[in-house]
Amino acid sequence: MLTLALDPENITLEAGHYPEVNRELYARRKPLLWFWQMFDRSPVGLNHWLGLRFRCMLGRHLFDHMGNGVRIHHGVDLVYGYNLKIGDGVTIRQGVLLNDRGGITIGKGAVIGSFARVYSQTYAPDDYDHATLVPTVIGERARIGSHAIVLAGHTVKPGEAVGAFPADGS
Repeated sequence: MLTLALDPENITLEAGHYPEVNRELYARRKPLLWFWQMFDRSPVGLNHWLGLRFRCMLGRHLFDHMGNGVRIHHGVDLVYGYNLKIGDGVTIRQGVLLNDRGGITIGKGAVIGSFARVYSQTYAPDDYDHATLVPTVIGERARIGSHAIVLAGHTVKPGEAVGAFPADGS
């Protein structure tokens, strides 16, 4: 009974219920998404040295593109993974949400601060049952501050900073 409960085929993830999900791409990634979540919730997932390497290894199988030298910290939340492109040298800090339903591209050398939210879908105020999917782009060397929100369809220009960075006065 326990083995059935831990089998990714028997696990229900929210993303599997979205109407626009690509069933074929999602089916191949669902066990890895579940593994990503369970790894991060385990004590070994808190091991910084192992965690950075392991998430990048999984990311190469989850994401549409995964660059070299990427650092993904603990607790990063994904929706599909297959709509996510991450360039070389990107740093994604702890607790970030990458809601890639409509596609997210993160350029080389970008930094996304802790607990930031990056969306690629939006809703009409009077209809929360219908999502409009629009790609979101974070340019090369862009910085997204901790707890900042990047809404769907926005393009953060190369080198641009979004949010507050108290240490450097921006």
